[in-house]
Amino acid sequence: SNFINKKKSKGKVSEIFKIIGALGIILISIGIITKKRKIQDLLYILGGACLEMYSIFIGDIIFIILQIIFISAAMYDFIKPYAHPPNPACFSLSRPNTPSMRLRVISSV
Repeated sequence: SNFINKKKSKGKVSEIFKIIGALGIILISIGIITKKRKIQDLLYILGGACLEMYSIFIGDIIFIILQIIFISAAMYDFIKPYAHPPNPACFSLSRPNTPSMRLRVISSV
C-alpha cells in the first residue's frame, strides 16, 4: 500500500514537471512569434527557466547546460540596451561633432 502511494505521488510530480516543460516550449514559441524585442526576451527567459526545471527533473546534463546558455543569452540580450545606451553623437545627421570628423567632411568637399 505504501509503495503504491509513493508511485502515485511520483507520477503526480512527473506530470507537474511535464506541464512545466510544455509551458516552457509554449512561452518560447510565443516569443518567436512576438515582434516586441523586450517581451520576446522575457518570454525566452521564462520559457528557458521552465525547460531548465524540467531538464533538472529528468537529469539530462546536456539539456541542463544548453538551457543555462540559452537563458544567459536571453538575459544578456534583455539587459544589453541598459548596459550600453546608444551614443547620440553616432546618430547625428546635422554636422560632425569632432574636429577630425569636420576636417574629413571639409576635405572631401
